[in-house]
This record gives sequence, C-alpha cells and structure tokens, in this order.
Amino acid sequence: MTVVYIFLTISTIVAANNHQKRFIDPVKNGYEARCAEIQALNENHCGIAGLWTNQLKSVMEFTCKDGHLNGRYNTAVGQADDYYSLTGKYTMSGPNGADCVMGWVVSFNNKVFGNSNSTAAWSGIHYAHEHVIRTHWVLTRWHPLEDIRKTTTINHDDFVSLC
Repeated sequence: MTVVYIFLTISTIVAANNHQKRFIDPVKNGYEARCAEIQALNENHCGIAGLWTNQLKSVMEFTCKDGHLNGRYNTAVGQADDYYSLTGKYTMSGPNGADCVMGWVVSFNNKVFGNSNSTAAWSGIHYAHEHVIRTHWVLTRWHPLEDIRKTTTINHDDFVSLC
C-alpha cells in the first residue's frame, strides 16, 4: 500500500465562536498535483476516484478498489477542522454497469481539532454521463437524551469532480 501526502496552503476562517478554522481550498492550492497523485495510486475501480468538492466548498478525496472507498474529507462548515478519515462502500450499477452507487461515513474526530462529537453518512449515486455525485446525508451530533430531537440533521450535497 502506497501512502501519499501533499501539503496545501491553508486558509484561515474565523468562526462565530472565535475558533480559527483551517479550511483547505483545493482550487487555490494547485489541486492538479494532488489529482495526479491519487490517479497514480491505481485504485480507481469505480472510475471516479479523485478530488471532489460540494456546493459549500467542502472537499473530499477518495480511492476505490474491490468495493471499498478510502479517503479523507475536509468540511467547510461547522465546528470541524482539517481532514477527517472517510471510509465507505460502492457497487457498480445501471444498464451497462458504469454508474456508481456509493455510501461513506466520516467521524469528525482528528488530531487537529479533536472530537467534534458528530458523525455524518452520505449515500449517493454517480451517473456515468455526469461529473456529479448526488447524495443525501445524515449528520448525527451528540446532545443529552432530553434533547434527542436535536441529534439528527438530514440534507443533500452535490459533489463535482475536480479530477
């Protein structure tokens, strides 16, 4: 297994609670080199491994091999910071087996920010004729039992390919 690291310039965003959030902007930081490194890993069995961004400018990168997704995620929202591990599954679908049905999970706990007490799961599809992964997601955050109704948020993301 080859491990590849890339160092990107990090922008700082000041959040409402005065925590300085480190957001990595791939467009401003030469994502082409990172795309080449991901492609060089030769783990693209799903045909869409690479670097992706959503409408909120969150960034994910992943490889796919033998039904498994592996990568990392940098969110542009909330109280989270830097990259978080991403893991999931995929299957090839559709009339020609060229569409990718996929799901992945991110637990917002890393060495930079620590435990954000939340986990998100995305379920989506990539149609071979598009360069978009259309997803719905569920975010679960810790709240005391008496506030259990506040624990879950559901929404959608559309990720566009950067490479």
